[in-house]
Amino acid sequence: MFKLNEKNIGQFNLISTLLILVIFASTFIYLSIESKKDNFYILKNEIKNRFIEDKKQEIKFKVEHTNQLINENAKESIKILKETIKDRVSNAYKIAYKIYQENKADKTNQEIINIIKEVLRPVRFDNQTGYIFMTSLDGIEILFPVAKDIENTNVYNLQDKKGNFVIQEEIKLVKEKNEGYIKDFWLKPQAQNKEMIYPKLTYVKGLKELNLYIGTGRYIDEANKQTKKYIQNLITQLNKKDSSEYIIISELLNINGGDKFAKILVHPTATIGKLISDDKKDLYGKYYRKEYLKGLKENGKTFLKYSYINPQTKKEMSKISYFVLNKEWNWIIGAGFHDDLIDQEIAKWQENLDDMIKNNIYKYITLFLVFSLILFILIYIINRFTKNTILEYKKRVLKKQEELNKINNDLEKRVNNEVQKNINTQEQLFKSEKLASMGEMIGNIAHQWRQPLSVISTASTGIKIQKELNVLTDELLEENCNAINTNAQYLSKTIDDFRNFIKGDRDKSLFNLEKNIETFLNLVDGSIKSNNINVILDLEKNISVNGYENELIQCFINIYNNAKDILNEKDIDKKLIFVSTSLSDNNAVIKIKDNAGGIPNDIINKIFDPYFTTKHKSQGTGLGLHMTYNLIVDGMHGEIKAVNEEYKYNGIRYKGASFIITIPLH
Repeated sequence: MFKLNEKNIGQFNLISTLLILVIFASTFIYLSIESKKDNFYILKNEIKNRFIEDKKQEIKFKVEHTNQLINENAKESIKILKETIKDRVSNAYKIAYKIYQENKADKTNQEIINIIKEVLRPVRFDNQTGYIFMTSLDGIEILFPVAKDIENTNVYNLQDKKGNFVIQEEIKLVKEKNEGYIKDFWLKPQAQNKEMIYPKLTYVKGLKELNLYIGTGRYIDEANKQTKKYIQNLITQLNKKDSSEYIIISELLNINGGDKFAKILVHPTATIGKLISDDKKDLYGKYYRKEYLKGLKENGKTFLKYSYINPQTKKEMSKISYFVLNKEWNWIIGAGFHDDLIDQEIAKWQENLDDMIKNNIYKYITLFLVFSLILFILIYIINRFTKNTILEYKKRVLKKQEELNKINNDLEKRVNNEVQKNINTQEQLFKSEKLASMGEMIGNIAHQWRQPLSVISTASTGIKIQKELNVLTDELLEENCNAINTNAQYLSKTIDDFRNFIKGDRDKSLFNLEKNIETFLNLVDGSIKSNNINVILDLEKNISVNGYENELIQCFINIYNNAKDILNEKDIDKKLIFVSTSLSDNNAVIKIKDNAGGIPNDIINKIFDPYFTTKHKSQGTGLGLHMTYNLIVDGMHGEIKAVNEEYKYNGIRYKGASFIITIPLH
């Protein structure tokens, strides 16, 4: 008999816990599956509504895509129509103008017009329906071959079926532009619907020497016949691929409905060319065609739901359709789907779900029980054989933890040492770069001092000579002393600028950006002059920046040196460097650009990398722009970027590199 004691009580607790877990998990799985089954029944209507909405969007997309296809083809047909009628009028104009040129010397204008009329009267095209007409700029119909009785009558106030004064529009167009198109609207005697208004495109061109214009027109729907036939064939072929959901197209004959309001053009089952009326009802007595005609008339598009008896199955069917009216062609495009088929799909889905639940629910529980039993056996075996090794494992873990802590401490020290080395290296690089700049500036200062020293020497020597010759006046003495003092002050300022730059204080301070740039320019003034560089300034007043004044000067010098080198390398005649400042969102923006042609696209993203240079090793270290980047970004929390820019200066277009520095004001 099994008895509990201190040795087996732990095992008993383990077994009890596992058994409770198995029972609870099995019950939970069963109830969860049943709950999901119940939820499916609750959500069935919501699923159907979502399914219907998705199908509605699908047929809407299909119909509107077809309508877009029709519009694109209609535009192309209109383009061809415009070219055709323009060519015909241009040919008629050439004939008329030639007759005028040949007869203007010995005939009156009226005699010339009569000759032109007889030449153009028999001209026909488009199966004898097209013709050339002529109208005077006073509104008198001169030539109208299809209705000779209105020739020589005043048609100035003639209106089309939409009330447009057609002749007045044509005359205005000819007077303003001499030629062009107008669109008018007429009944067509040969049309099936005698009350349908059809748009007509007319092209006119003035022959102002005879105070008249020549024109011809064509009904747009006639020009679209070939395109319409292409669209009908295309949609018919597409419909064969899906017999349950298809596109139907009808030609609208009367937007107000009535008997034979439309003609079927594309339909997979109905007779093509059949005329349809709006008096048809669905199973519930709804005049569904009147309903969608109303929607088309008001909005140009509409959804419609109706019911009918399927001729194949003899069963009641419910259908949702979407219709769009293409006003250019008077076509009704539609597509639909049977929403009761969705119920059938859901019913099949539900039946499959029931079968799946019945077939799998107990299988899952059985598998879970087997898995739990195996898990229990494994846990029991592992628990038995690993009990004595846990303490040893803990000891080993603690030992490894101590070793890891020691390694981490050593690693931290090494990382700190390497970081300090890197900081020292960066500082040394900055000093090296600054020394290189100082070397160049010493040459600049020497160049700057030559002229002032020459002035001082000349003035002092002049005083001495004038004194010896006894010609030294008070005015000359004062003038020479002023010159000596002015140039001495200039030399003193140069020394101050150079001394402040060398001093290189590392403390942040509030300084004036304009004066900072002036100091930079004083330091490189000798280089600017010796290299024949023209510096153009556009500096905003009273911008104060809180940062490292000398480091910013170093940045300007680095950018300037790069610009100077590339300007000299490309041997540009007129060397330009632009320096501008502005304020933007509590930031100072400094822009330095040149006219050296820009930075190649394959290296523009690398120019701020350390040791990257396009110069020979003897000419550059590749650290100038890298240090500039660090000083701006890390030192003053700003931004710097380089872009290529095209611009105009004094009417001449230039291209060059533009360095844009953004520094926070505070």
